[in-house]
Amino acid sequence: MVRIRFILPLILLLVSISSQANIPDTAIDFSRERVLYEQALHALSKGRIGSYQRLRKQLTQYPLYPYLLHRDLMRRLYTLPNEAVAAFIRRYPDLPVTRKLHRAWLKMLATKGHWDTFNTHYEPAIANDSLQCFFYRSALAKGDVEKAWSGAKQLWRTGQSRPDSCDPLFKAWHQSGQLTADLVWERITLAYERRNGTLGRYLIRFLPDNEKALGQLYRSVYRNPKQLSDTRRFSPSGDRFTDIIYIGLHRLSYKDPVKTLELWNQYQAQRPFTESRQRAMNGRISLYLLKQFNSQELSWIEDLSNSGQHPALIEWRIRLALREQDWHDTLTWIAQLPEATRNDPRWRYWEIRAQEALEPIPAPEYFERQYDELAKKRGFYGFMAATKNGSKPTISDLPVTLEAPVHNSVSTLPAIQRAYEFFLLKDLTAARREWNFLSNRLSQPELIAAARIAHEWKWFNQAIRSAISAEQWDDMELRFPLAFKDKIVQQSQRNNLNSSWVFAVARQESAFMHDARSSAGALGLLQLMPSTAKQVARRAKFSYRGKRDLLNPTTNILLGSNYLAQLLKQFKGNRVLATAAYNAGPHRVKQWLNSSGSLPFDVWIETIPFSETRQYVQNVLSFSVIYSDKLGGNSQLLSMDEISHDYSLN
Repeated sequence: MVRIRFILPLILLLVSISSQANIPDTAIDFSRERVLYEQALHALSKGRIGSYQRLRKQLTQYPLYPYLLHRDLMRRLYTLPNEAVAAFIRRYPDLPVTRKLHRAWLKMLATKGHWDTFNTHYEPAIANDSLQCFFYRSALAKGDVEKAWSGAKQLWRTGQSRPDSCDPLFKAWHQSGQLTADLVWERITLAYERRNGTLGRYLIRFLPDNEKALGQLYRSVYRNPKQLSDTRRFSPSGDRFTDIIYIGLHRLSYKDPVKTLELWNQYQAQRPFTESRQRAMNGRISLYLLKQFNSQELSWIEDLSNSGQHPALIEWRIRLALREQDWHDTLTWIAQLPEATRNDPRWRYWEIRAQEALEPIPAPEYFERQYDELAKKRGFYGFMAATKNGSKPTISDLPVTLEAPVHNSVSTLPAIQRAYEFFLLKDLTAARREWNFLSNRLSQPELIAAARIAHEWKWFNQAIRSAISAEQWDDMELRFPLAFKDKIVQQSQRNNLNSSWVFAVARQESAFMHDARSSAGALGLLQLMPSTAKQVARRAKFSYRGKRDLLNPTTNILLGSNYLAQLLKQFKGNRVLATAAYNAGPHRVKQWLNSSGSLPFDVWIETIPFSETRQYVQNVLSFSVIYSDKLGGNSQLLSMDEISHDYSLN
């Protein structure tokens, strides 16, 4: 009876508010409600239900009121009647956490074996892998074996690990005799193709006893593909050995494409590979040979490039020609690009550059006109063209005109109001969740309005993202804000850095999201690794207490600026090299310099082996031009010293 006394009011509450618009008045000052909201959350977390309910009653018009209900529902999910949960889902379909609640509820229903209710409320649109497994388990529980086995087979055929909820389905499917050795072998291969060695090893147990040894060999070759050098050991015919050889060579090609090509030719003479595998392996080996600027087997690579099956090879073949400063070859291979790609500013620049290198004297005014035309485009190659001609880079700051009613209607959307409250409460994860969930449903004018609103809040990273989503490329205020200006300028001056460069690095690294966390562990505005931050702090004798300090913009800018200054000093004042080192590490940059010989600055940048680092350097240098223009400085892409620098370690 005690439980009913708490549950019925919640159901009645959810039903009663289902007809309310619940759009808050933007003129209301919610400062008091923010305090009450945090008190209510605290009371709920401590189990002080009476206090929570008293506080909740004062918050019915507060934008974050639904989050209180959601938190309460999640806390009591296993004891509430289904109607209470269903009522919330119906009432708040536009709340990002509603989907999370819906999934948790369905999982709970499935765990309890309440299959009828589960099927009533199951929605494929929100179903993750776990819920799909429960869905087919419900079919099995109801005796629909054909549907269950069809679903099991579909879920099985992946190189990814499946959630634990799939295990009972797979076990029943296996026991029924439906899981064949071919299906097990297929999934092992899919796992190894996705570099999921742990899953590949696990799956060996499902092979028949007479194939387990072969499965162990597969695992061994995956871990050490150099074993394939013993071609006699892998001479037996059959698809199993073909899979082992293909995956092994696939792994080996990254580290040793020359050896891989030698073995690939031998194994192709021994056994048939599918056309798709031949195409994939040929392209992979060629690509890694070119990325190492290895001209061995060049005629073989060029035959593949000309076949049209591997367009990326042509671009890398151009880079090999650039690396060797073979301007005839450069033009020959640019001509092989598809027309749309050939007209891209990147290849248009190199076409002009190669023509100029071959015949610089007869018509210098021709090349000036060509560079002038390209310099009209904002971006790295437009800025490069301006550098060649000594002209001012084209920035093109053209803010869009937006009608006031659109701005006003977007600012009053419940999701915007909720995001704003989370923003003020410094719960940026929840604020971004609201913003991003809404953005997928906004029109282009509404996205522009949202970008403007975020900019007004000084929530710069969301303003940037919304402007990009709206394809608002020419609004430089939205896309390139002077965020954290005082701190960045101050630290730039202290470290004798060009502040436009520091702005550019922060814009590229985090888009000014000061709480950014990368998958590699980098943190904050300038995406510093904790180990790097610790080293910089020790060297500069700064106070540094650990990772949390890097989420503080002041500390992050201080340490990041110092690290940039260290790199700039290490690479003799050259921002090209220091920028590359900031992304890929100083050791790699030294390796590239050591292997490249002496190259012109533009060729060195274009032939950076890591595509990510190449794009990173080009973006940072381009952003530096834009920020220099905004700050009233010299907006040339590079200094004369950077242009004339000897890009080698000689």
